[in-house]
Amino acid sequence: MTFVDLPFELLVHILGYLPSKSLVCMSLVSKQFNLICDTPSLWRDLCFRRWKKWNNKPKDDHLSWRLTYVQRNEEDRNYNLILTEYANSASTLRKVQIEELILARGEEGRERMIKTQLEGHRFENLTRKYYATYMARRFAEADVLDKWRRHLSSSNIQIEEGATIIAQSLCDSKLQFEDVSMQIQNIALAVKNQFAGLDYIPQESDVFLALNRHFFEDLGFTGFSGDQFLPSRSFIHQVLRTKRGIQITLCLIYTAVAHRLRLPIKMIGMPLHYLTRYDGEGEFNNRFIDVFHGGQILTHDDLVRRSLPIEHATVNTPEEIYVRLLRNLIEEYNGTGQMELMLHALNQSILIMPQQEELAYRVMIHANYTGKIQHSIRDLNDLIGMGSITTQGEQTLRNKVEQAKLQLLSEDINPPLIVPKFRHPNILFSVGHTFRHAKFGYRGVIYGWDLLCQDDIDAQCSGEWSPLHPHQPFYHVLIDVRDRPKQSGYISQQNIILEPNLIYHSDIGSHFTAFRDGIYIPHQRLRTEYPEDLFSHAPLSIGPTFTFQKPNLV
Repeated sequence: MTFVDLPFELLVHILGYLPSKSLVCMSLVSKQFNLICDTPSLWRDLCFRRWKKWNNKPKDDHLSWRLTYVQRNEEDRNYNLILTEYANSASTLRKVQIEELILARGEEGRERMIKTQLEGHRFENLTRKYYATYMARRFAEADVLDKWRRHLSSSNIQIEEGATIIAQSLCDSKLQFEDVSMQIQNIALAVKNQFAGLDYIPQESDVFLALNRHFFEDLGFTGFSGDQFLPSRSFIHQVLRTKRGIQITLCLIYTAVAHRLRLPIKMIGMPLHYLTRYDGEGEFNNRFIDVFHGGQILTHDDLVRRSLPIEHATVNTPEEIYVRLLRNLIEEYNGTGQMELMLHALNQSILIMPQQEELAYRVMIHANYTGKIQHSIRDLNDLIGMGSITTQGEQTLRNKVEQAKLQLLSEDINPPLIVPKFRHPNILFSVGHTFRHAKFGYRGVIYGWDLLCQDDIDAQCSGEWSPLHPHQPFYHVLIDVRDRPKQSGYISQQNIILEPNLIYHSDIGSHFTAFRDGIYIPHQRLRTEYPEDLFSHAPLSIGPTFTFQKPNLV
């Protein structure tokens, strides 16, 4: 009995274990195998194994599963080509065009980006996965803006939900509003339970005092005395966990609990300060609660004695609360150079409440940072439409946008020339080598080198420069985030000890395509810049006693 003599159903079952390419090859063997390999159930199973998400899933009796597989496979191939072009393009304008093209495909594009991140071996296609991850973040940002639109259009806005959207978008994408809501509800229930079993209805002021005792004394909520604008002290879920936060986040949580107890608490904003106010019955009517200092109950005169700008105090709407919370984060991200997070926070703030200053800021960011000139022009037109920008201010912004546009067009026509760096006997390590720092012990990977230090001040400040070896090479490196949070470095050759390691860093894929045999394989751009590094062999280690020849630079 031969293989082809097996029952048809059994043959189909066996062939179902083959990948698509092998199945196509089998179909070329004979007419009988061609018939078997064209069985719809075979291609249906292949489709479902390869693509987990379907927007328009065909019915089980669909007869063109093979055609469906071919079509979707071609779509995947096109996406891979698009991502490869995006990765290799030196033109900012072309990158922007590709980005808009992918985002315009909506759910289809989102599915493809997620699949690209997960497909194949974890150490292969690093560049494509890097840019797919970037595009997936862009889709997530679009989702956040949609969440804001739904939230702000609700007839019953819960301020803790808006704070959760901010935390989800800028800190923890897996955070669920239900978890935050449950924690706030539990605080409110604990206050209610203090009155359980009473044969009378407690007065509103009694509930107010019970809330203060539980919130500030039992749970210990108070202000964070360190850096006022530390991002972790702004996010609602982290403040609920640590009981330490900045003024606005503490006020927000306190007010959310109070609303569940039906207490008339308002959030009061003033320059550089945030308080809550009780507008209820009894002796505490119109009293202020300083949530940052353990829930002190203050009168209007107390605020005057503290020199607080009470004349500028206003009851804030949910939109004003969200924008002020986001502005704190924008300032922090701008100060620490986290441009992507800053732009994401800025986009949310402008969606919630467009302001002249923030729109003008975004005009400049898109012109000088992202290269999205059309976005700059759109924001500039919105500014003019608001009627709050001066003629001089408008002309200044127009000039900046035009300069950026001309510069990008110039780069598009004449892309920056990559000058190859050829190896010198003093260069002992290569792009793609992983190492451990001899002095500080952190791990990293090399993504560039200079024959001599190109930044003496920075090198001296980081403890890398040595008067004993002034003519040694320096290396550009990505530092493992497990050792130092998202850092790159510029380190001397004397401090490098080769050590095969898998390096964790979000920018690995922007420089390398794969990790093989303990070495990262450089991206095409790096191969062009360091053409001889792929073929060099470095020693296992080098210590600080190594002597370097002064290179002849003539």
